[in-house]
Amino acid sequence: MVAGKEGGKEGGKVEAVRGCPQQVNGYDCGMYVLIMTKYLAHLYVTEGGREEGRERSPKLNTTRLAARVTPDAIDEARRRIGLKIEQLAAAADGGVDGDSRD
Repeated sequence: MVAGKEGGKEGGKVEAVRGCPQQVNGYDCGMYVLIMTKYLAHLYVTEGGREEGRERSPKLNTTRLAARVTPDAIDEARRRIGLKIEQLAAAADGGVDGDSRD
């Protein structure tokens, strides 16, 4: 995790997150990165980043990461992302879903 000035360019500090969940197949690594990033961003917003109006180096509690990023959570996220892609594609086509069956 990077802490420091905006964008982590100066004064940044990298901390290892122990016990990171990993995929058990050869194709879910991107989904794991997305879901872990979403969870870590949530922790940053809810637990840290600022203290009394000044920047501070957050020390986020990542102990629940493995409980939140599970194969079931990955499957659900994949399903939700797929549905969102279909919705956006349908909206871009003016509501036509591309199915030509009559």
